[in-house]
Amino acid sequence: MSNAVVVQWARLGDVLQTRVLLKRLRQSGQRVILCADAQFASVVLCFPEIDDFWPMELVPWTAQARHAPSQPALLENMAARLADMATTDVDAVYVLNHSLAAVAFAELLQPRTMHGFTSKANVLQTPPALKWIEHERREGNSVPVHVADIWAELVQQRTQPEWLPALRVQRDKESRSSAVRIGFICDAGDANREIPEFWLADLISACAALGRECVLLGRSKRAVASFGDAKDLRGRTDLASLMSELSSLDVVIGPDTGGLHLAAALGVPVIGLYFGGAVAANTGPYASSAMVVPELAWKSETAREVLRLMDALISKQPIIGSDSLTVLTPRLDEFGLFYEPTQDHAARMTIMNERRSLFDNMKRGSLANANSEPCFT
Repeated sequence: MSNAVVVQWARLGDVLQTRVLLKRLRQSGQRVILCADAQFASVVLCFPEIDDFWPMELVPWTAQARHAPSQPALLENMAARLADMATTDVDAVYVLNHSLAAVAFAELLQPRTMHGFTSKANVLQTPPALKWIEHERREGNSVPVHVADIWAELVQQRTQPEWLPALRVQRDKESRSSAVRIGFICDAGDANREIPEFWLADLISACAALGRECVLLGRSKRAVASFGDAKDLRGRTDLASLMSELSSLDVVIGPDTGGLHLAAALGVPVIGLYFGGAVAANTGPYASSAMVVPELAWKSETAREVLRLMDALISKQPIIGSDSLTVLTPRLDEFGLFYEPTQDHAARMTIMNERRSLFDNMKRGSLANANSEPCFT
């Protein structure tokens, strides 16, 4: 059996989105090894798509990669880390990061083939499809293709797309009431994707007034206006306890950040609020029990509409948009995931035709562009 190593050195959300590629590699008969940040071990070890996990302490490596004088030491540290691991003949490496450091690590494995990001004369080479998507987005053009499916296309053997299985975790034995429990992810890795405090407080207060149990999640202790007896776990959970807490919730709402994608991966219904540059078509939760509300207005009426969506998700009722709120729901076609406006079948056909053309061009190599980025990042 051949060995395939996937190098994914990005944040938690990206690691979770890598599962589509991992699954396709597994289905093609390869032994799959994921190389990611050690801090995500409690999540990655739940992935049914991998055979082995190579954890890396990436924080010091990132610091070394930013400064030219420390780059030789970085390569020495990488080589030493590889020496600590069991010797494995690597047939293929898939580098998913815009990073010469990740490419340098992949090259140390001496694989027979490399896919994804590569380097030429110490210049980072971006995969044509990703480069094209970045260009189109900068131009303000819609690109209805999910990054998880772009990564999966690096494997030549295409399989029929299907929803990923929910991750299995050990739940706390703490007894819980019969009340509906709603999780609120209160911050994001990018500051421009944090939900405004006043709007979040308004929504949480409305939920609490209806007898919902509200749980606040996130890393920071950002002040939020009073909203009753919400359970405040911000800054108080490690990743393992966060997984346990998320898996006990009925629905989770938050911006495009790792916590939202983790909840979706655990099979919890989620509502993604996508703004600040986040695009559902490219990075929406890869789960059937998800929906995305893009670029909503931060008003009381939209808070009430989101509350209505929560109730529909929990009761598994049809999801219907409104004049004040656009709602996008996930669908699978022959190429993978796309998000469509709720119950807009004409839009669905348009998106599917655009996707067919895009993937056909990708297969023919029509998206190729030259790339030159002489940086070690």
